[in-house]
Amino acid sequence: LRISSDSKDYPDEDSWKGREKIELSTAIKCPNINTFLTSLQVVQFQLTKADVLKKYITNEEMVNDLLRFFQTEHLLKELPPEQQKELLTKVNGNLDNYMIKCQSNGEMNICDGESILTLFPSADAPVSDDVANSIVIEKVQQLECETLVLSENKSNVLSLITEFSAYGVILSDENGSQFNKSVSFLVRAQEKSKIEGNISDNHCIFH
Repeated sequence: LRISSDSKDYPDEDSWKGREKIELSTAIKCPNINTFLTSLQVVQFQLTKADVLKKYITNEEMVNDLLRFFQTEHLLKELPPEQQKELLTKVNGNLDNYMIKCQSNGEMNICDGESILTLFPSADAPVSDDVANSIVIEKVQQLECETLVLSENKSNVLSLITEFSAYGVILSDENGSQFNKSVSFLVRAQEKSKIEGNISDNHCIFH
């Protein structure tokens, strides 16, 4: 589900009933617990560390290749006070280059730009236990390029960034994985200022 983890995603009783039907369904939502765990942010964060990745992938060349594509992430509570302060000084001085994933009241919130200052007004400000669980992510600085957008029989040239995604399907039974392949690709263009727009909000999509 693209959206479902926030209580705001369920504005009325019908929304909650819809989610209940999904949860009560006998359909298998995920092949196994290992596959499910890889979708959790905290697991993804740990797998960006070389020493953790090497526990599961013995080919060092493959590990180094994968590490090239990971964003730089820091879990605040894992950093000693000096490194924590150094990181927050960098963040406060370059708000557009970072985003913060902060869990508060059981919900995951994303802050970027000026909204980061609501969490860290300054590098010297005390960090609460809630905020210490934040993951600080250094944004990938994508290059903008002039993109021809066709919409409603009109063409416009806009300055956009493009993203490429590959989608896979895993089917398994008691004997293990029977099908594990890429089945589709998506290229989308969007404004650089968006953290992560819905596909319908983007300017153009090619399947």
